[in-house]
Amino acid sequence: MPIEIIKNRKDKIILGFIFVSAGSSWYSSSKDAPELIALKAVKECKRSWKHLFKWKPESKFYVHFYDVSNCNYGWSMDDSGLHPILKNGRTIGKRKIKCLNTLIIYV
Repeated sequence: MPIEIIKNRKDKIILGFIFVSAGSSWYSSSKDAPELIALKAVKECKRSWKHLFKWKPESKFYVHFYDVSNCNYGWSMDDSGLHPILKNGRTIGKRKIKCLNTLIIYV
């Protein structure tokens, strides 16, 4: 799905998610453009994981975009994908949130 389609989605909360070997980093916003969400997710990733990794100039980051507007009680990521958290605190194993797009950022 092109970035333009994500830009045209009003009142949607877009999550930019980066998988790191030992965990993850993310940033979400309903007002920022997808490119800015991706850059802020990369900035958070570099800040959070600098104690384990040395980032070379022009490092490649894959930022995955998800629409988490309907996740009223939060979301949870595991090996099978991104799942919404229910009111009772459980996640539905069968219900996954689809990835809208993946953007490659060189920072």
